[in-house]
Amino acid sequence: MVAARVRELRKRRDWSVRQLADRCAELGISTLTENALENIERGRSSKALRQGRAVTADELVALAYALDVAPTALLLPAEFEPSTEYQVTPTLSVAREVLVSWLDVRLPLDQIAAFYELKRHDEGLRREHDAAWGAVENARFELFELMAKEHLEG
Repeated sequence: MVAARVRELRKRRDWSVRQLADRCAELGISTLTENALENIERGRSSKALRQGRAVTADELVALAYALDVAPTALLLPAEFEPSTEYQVTPTLSVAREVLVSWLDVRLPLDQIAAFYELKRHDEGLRREHDAAWGAVENARFELFELMAKEHLEG
């Protein structure tokens, strides 16, 4: 994800890899050389990067600053498909709104997922409540009409 987003945001600014490396150097981020950035964009590690990690947390923040975006912009796809699940780990996928909330709200993923599950449950209860309340209101109206009719006839 990060590799594709760095490449996309760099190209959107019409920057070469060299220009992004120069911007990083201006900001004092000497590890993000042209070679390191090419490896990041290809999703490969290099000796300049720590122990086979494509991007460190510090580099992610630095790249976001250099590209003038929030760090989460490098972690999220540019275009979201509403019903798509997004891979968080090899064994965990989550819904779009859960991923966005997790990255933006600064709460643990399980709390965000629980919130959205509760929200879906609450929406279901609200629909049931609205249907029941509508039936009560209809019955009250029918009773009122009946009482008014009896009063007029009586």
